[in-house]
Amino acid sequence: MIREMKPKDFDSIIDIMKTNAKEAGDGIGKFDEVKLHNLLKNLVINLGYNIFVNETDYKITGFVVCQAMENAWNNKNEGTIIFFYILPEHRNGFTAKNLLARAEQWFRELDCEYYVADVRAWLGDYTTNDQFVEQGHSFFNKMMNTCGYCYVKEIL
Repeated sequence: MIREMKPKDFDSIIDIMKTNAKEAGDGIGKFDEVKLHNLLKNLVINLGYNIFVNETDYKITGFVVCQAMENAWNNKNEGTIIFFYILPEHRNGFTAKNLLARAEQWFRELDCEYYVADVRAWLGDYTTNDQFVEQGHSFFNKMMNTCGYCYVKEIL
């Protein structure tokens, strides 16, 4: 069942993020849970953001964080997938597709003309975690157009 996130879901969402961060690589896999919890709380109360969760047997198995805004470059309403995580054991079903469809529905409700998502994951030396990126690319490429790249550089 796809539904809007409730405050009681915060810990489950953070647990899913931990699981995915480990897969993404040690470059992304380190984060402060308190800061992440505060970020999620702030997103929930700000206009233009929404979080949807997939719940199966009373357990959160995935979620999507969405942002809708007017793009200053083209003056069009744009949707952005900020975070999109699914527990590994729920990736072969419809969880991801259903969450993405719900995000798209929300974007339509806000008159977004299009939406974007990116897949990025790097290792401790800031090289690409190819396996994680390819997995994400394989999913999104079935439903969206590839349009660009993501770059990262360490600043010491």
